[in-house]
Amino acid sequence: MNYYLSEYEFFILFPATFACLVLLLVLFAGLAFWAKTRLKLKGRTFNILLTIAVFSSAVSLWFLLNNVPDLLTDGKVCDLYLQDRGDETRLVVWFTRVDTPAGIATVYSQRLKSYDFQTGKQRGRLDLARRYYLDDYRLFGPFDEHLAWGYSGQNGLKLVSLFEPELLFGQDRILERNPQLGPEIRLSPGSYGYIFNPGTHGLKVATARGEIFEVQPDLRALPAGEVRGGPTRESKEDTDAPHVKWCFDRLPETRAKAVHAVGTALSPERKPLWDPELVSRWGTRALGWNRVWVLHWSEAQGEADCLVSLMKENGEELYQINLNRLLGKPGVRPYAFTFVDGEMVLFVTRKGTTLTALTIDRETGEVLGRTDYF
Repeated sequence: MNYYLSEYEFFILFPATFACLVLLLVLFAGLAFWAKTRLKLKGRTFNILLTIAVFSSAVSLWFLLNNVPDLLTDGKVCDLYLQDRGDETRLVVWFTRVDTPAGIATVYSQRLKSYDFQTGKQRGRLDLARRYYLDDYRLFGPFDEHLAWGYSGQNGLKLVSLFEPELLFGQDRILERNPQLGPEIRLSPGSYGYIFNPGTHGLKVATARGEIFEVQPDLRALPAGEVRGGPTRESKEDTDAPHVKWCFDRLPETRAKAVHAVGTALSPERKPLWDPELVSRWGTRALGWNRVWVLHWSEAQGEADCLVSLMKENGEELYQINLNRLLGKPGVRPYAFTFVDGEMVLFVTRKGTTLTALTIDRETGEVLGRTDYF
């Protein structure tokens, strides 16, 4: 539903608006006529009541137009997080919805949703920011297994749990706990050169007086200069292999390109690819793997099929998947690939408004399973 509401919102909203207006006019006008009959109203009094009914219909319609689309439409995928608790794994999706009501000004809404990774069933939802005029929302984390800081100029600082997801503490609670911060705070990298400290999981803020503090996950605010343990690389690596870098080379006398790992020569059996793009590698294991997924297109005339190929370091193709034939939908694209419990997972989206996980055998390319989240 998110796809159709996002892509065809105007065509859905126009007839829905007209239908709602008619229903509201019938409802409020009916109440006015009922009051006239019940209370035996006449003349000017009834005209005033009927005017109130029309005005109430317009106000109710405005309220519906500014709330119902936001409630039903998530927007597009901004980021993904995998969260474990016990033997349960959840996929957490950060959505950003962009709306330009009546062409006046663009507004942004931010939302988190969590899904059971295996079944795709929705488990939780949290609205981070709603109809804000700046696209400045940021999430810092995750850390301590499932926590993250959220911040925007409108909503201030929040500490959220990604697993549920749920709001743990808002900026009001942080300011109440730390009166030395004053009435307001904002993000400030300043001279310390960082905002989120991966060593302490603290977030650096500036007060209205220009003082710099680091807010800790336990809500203590410490002067940034007194924090022990500055930013260090926090490693959650599941392999010691260095990150493999990849590049494209244009093949002679053709528009096609070949992909290979930097420092590795192309094989004579390299695979020509049309308009190739690297599929995002999610997680250290995917970054260090000596294979890479590549998005490219068929050579067919007209509307080409979207293909993804698993490529070796020397540019040879291991196997290929035709996403249009597999999923039967136009507009599908690979979003990212990662490893979960040793299995290779390729996430596929349709214009950022749907998400499907394909579990793929890394040796044969066979699709072992499919989970549709939204």
